[in-house]
Amino acid sequence: MREPDPDTRERALAEAERLRETGDPAGLGHLALWQAERLAVLEPVFELAERYLLMGQSESDHQRLLRALEAARAQRHAEDEPGIPGL
Repeated sequence: MREPDPDTRERALAEAERLRETGDPAGLGHLALWQAERLAVLEPVFELAERYLLMGQSESDHQRLLRALEAARAQRHAEDEPGIPGL
């Protein structure tokens, strides 16, 4: 499956937000918004890991990769904090 173009992505996320605001009984809006946020954090990890492994493994790239991994871990741990179930 191809990545959606920017316009399609924006429309889909706007619709996901609308679903969340109007009940979202199946949780589709919640899932789409959560995945978009998670992707925004994990995409840099992928890009930095690829660069680190393919381009010589410099110390600065290593530090950038570690920071990106820490941001992904922090997001995951923040999701584990108590809150409103399903939100």
